[in-house]
Amino acid sequence: MNKVLFSMLGTTFLLLLLPLNTLAQDQDLQAGKILYERKCQQCHGAQGKGDGPAASFQSPKPRDLTTNLYTIRTTPSGQLPNDDDLFKVITEGMPGTAMPAWSMLSEKERRQLVRYIKTFSPRFTEEPAPESISVGEELPPSEEVLEKGKQLYQDLECFKCHGQAGRGDGPSAPELEDDLGNPIRAVNLSKAWLFRGGSSARDIYMRFNTGMSGTPMPSYADSIEPEHSWQLAHYVKSLGRDQPNYGTIIVAKRVKGSLPEDVNDPLWNKAKGVNFPLIGQVIANPRLFGPTIETITVKALYNERDIAILATWDDPSKSVPDPAKKIFSDAIALQFPAKLTEGRERPYLLLGDRGQPVYLLKWSSDGSGIQEVNAIGLGKEKVQPKESQTAKAKVLYHQGRYRMLVTRALVTEDKDNDIQFQPGKFIPIAFMAWDGSNGERGSQMSLSSWYYLLLEEAPSRRPFLFPPLAMLIAIGLELFILKRVRGKG
Repeated sequence: MNKVLFSMLGTTFLLLLLPLNTLAQDQDLQAGKILYERKCQQCHGAQGKGDGPAASFQSPKPRDLTTNLYTIRTTPSGQLPNDDDLFKVITEGMPGTAMPAWSMLSEKERRQLVRYIKTFSPRFTEEPAPESISVGEELPPSEEVLEKGKQLYQDLECFKCHGQAGRGDGPSAPELEDDLGNPIRAVNLSKAWLFRGGSSARDIYMRFNTGMSGTPMPSYADSIEPEHSWQLAHYVKSLGRDQPNYGTIIVAKRVKGSLPEDVNDPLWNKAKGVNFPLIGQVIANPRLFGPTIETITVKALYNERDIAILATWDDPSKSVPDPAKKIFSDAIALQFPAKLTEGRERPYLLLGDRGQPVYLLKWSSDGSGIQEVNAIGLGKEKVQPKESQTAKAKVLYHQGRYRMLVTRALVTEDKDNDIQFQPGKFIPIAFMAWDGSNGERGSQMSLSSWYYLLLEEAPSRRPFLFPPLAMLIAIGLELFILKRVRGKG
């Protein structure tokens, strides 16, 4: 009798809990909806179709959450992501896109978002929760593993999209589209900090075996053995670095004799390269929301007469201008104040103004080469090449990367319109870049903030003069004292 009674009480208790669980789930769903409307709807749209008011300004486009095409998953090709997959994307964001990391939200809030996002597709309720694929034990990296991975990179024709050096410049790259027909770029494998889904060998292994739904990146789970996946993963990881290691100051070292005349001159090994971030110009119309060039690396050397600056940036295509196809010239510009002023005030970043003009060293692939330019703002009438052109440049494009060496005199006769490079002075410098194949021209460019160029002063001779001089004074003083003492004796 007691057993029956306890059983009935337990059943009654569970039945009472069910409405409470349902209520909690409903509350989580409602909370997720509110969060989605506040944080996600402007891009992904009210119905999750990727058609929010901000979507038209983004490249790549926001995910259409109703199509079941999720790029980052740990589940087999063709399957939905599991809850942890969705949670990871919300937490870490999608580097290289407008999707930020929402790690500032609490774990509970991110879980609530996961629950609400799943309501956009009936498959999440109709199908059982998918399981992650098994990765297994990692094959340790070695020279042999990297060599085999390199061969797999060729055999599987990864270079056709990603390029021989992994910079996204393969022959198929210009025609790539996602499953909805939107243009899509091959990932630059030399910049692992932009990898979506993580840059560890394990993360890369996962991408090979799950594929990236909605993109041209297929799954190789049925094509290669797990050992080969590890070999390829380690090789891909070897093509780049995990962090951009951005800096703020370019220190130009002083050298004796001639400056480098070639981008590959061994003398450049004496200079430290500094990486600077670039973003799309969105201050003035026409704006650029999806720039190609997001990093530039700069080195500098100088002697008693000239300065040499080496700029390096990745561009997946060497653009051949064709206005009918909206393809223009590739270009790069180094921007300085036209004249150094006292204090910390710098010219307006977008090509200065009448009060504080700027001086630019601008190179274009249209055949005009390097030009010295003065500017007082945006617009053709405000940007004028100088009559006197003294700067020289050599440019090399190879496997998705430009390298430009520009040389100019430290001091010029036009001291009101040319920057004068003075050792020991912090000289403001900014960068602008255009990828013509991306339709970039004029104000549609990527640009940096103001940073600094510092010409390292020549070592002072005083550290070498003072010790001998102090020694001579000390010896002289000692001899003087001894002479006085002996005289008294």
